[in-house]
Amino acid sequence: MNLSTVSTVSGPVLTGDLGRVLMHEHLSSLLPGAYLSGGEGDDTFDLGVRATSTLRSQGVCGLVSLSGHYMPASAWDVVARIAEATGLHVIAGFGYYTERRWPEEVRTWSLDQLVETFVSAAEAIPGTNVPAGIYGEIGTSLDLITDGEERQLKAVAEAHRITGLPIYTHCSLGTMVAEQVDILAEAGADLEQVILGHVDLRPDADGLEPLLRSGVTLAFDTFGKQNFDYVLREEENYEPGNELKRLYTRRDDDRADALAELVRRGWARQLVISLDMTGRETYLNVDTHGRFGYSYFADGVLPMLRQRGVTDEQVEVMTRENPARLLTVRT
Repeated sequence: MNLSTVSTVSGPVLTGDLGRVLMHEHLSSLLPGAYLSGGEGDDTFDLGVRATSTLRSQGVCGLVSLSGHYMPASAWDVVARIAEATGLHVIAGFGYYTERRWPEEVRTWSLDQLVETFVSAAEAIPGTNVPAGIYGEIGTSLDLITDGEERQLKAVAEAHRITGLPIYTHCSLGTMVAEQVDILAEAGADLEQVILGHVDLRPDADGLEPLLRSGVTLAFDTFGKQNFDYVLREEENYEPGNELKRLYTRRDDDRADALAELVRRGWARQLVISLDMTGRETYLNVDTHGRFGYSYFADGVLPMLRQRGVTDEQVEVMTRENPARLLTVRT
């Protein structure tokens, strides 16, 4: 009998053992914050273990770390150690973010070179021994898909057809979602294995419902990030702070209203939830990520959804059944 599995940083895990999963996190990016850290000198491993210490007691046994290409190999080693120490099932994401963040050589790569890199990442992310269990974050820019970003979408669609890994996109401030779907569909991606990230930054149930009809899964994955700095441009000769930013605000009540409405309309089987927590924004969200850390999922998000009529069974569909289906290794 063939038993389905999920590819994690610690090796294959039976799909039935996955538990609840936070589908969009950055386990190596927990920089100092009021809840997550006591100071600048904290060890990344100790910080990760401490930050995730409450998850398993709240039924969360899995976490998808979507730090992609910009995470050094040594950081993936730390993530693997955190998974071993905590018993969490950590799934590694690999992909290239918005084009302005790409390494210079990646901008010159052909479609075939990108495909080859994505296919090989299913065995081991470049420079590591860690297999990718998902492609992501696959980024597009704010109100724009550059030529390079379109090439990446086409490449990841082809690689996904070869490896069976699902695709998780980054929609900057919730823009270009329909355009991403069109490109991926034309490139032959199985849209039932595509997750569109950050749609809760434009939480309009009427506007999102047509996307669900295409078969994709929508990620309400920024709960708790009610305020954050959005970097519009990094200046030449970049140094920390040398950025053009905009303070962006999105209330969790708006996210919860839209998510509950889509669940009411019968779309629970195409929705996933997460926090997208990093230390960079924690200081701007002292009442959510700053106060609760990862516990905000159980102590903040779930009560909001229940107040809006979302049942425990529907929560299980979105947090346990959908991730298990999407992350199952397909051969």
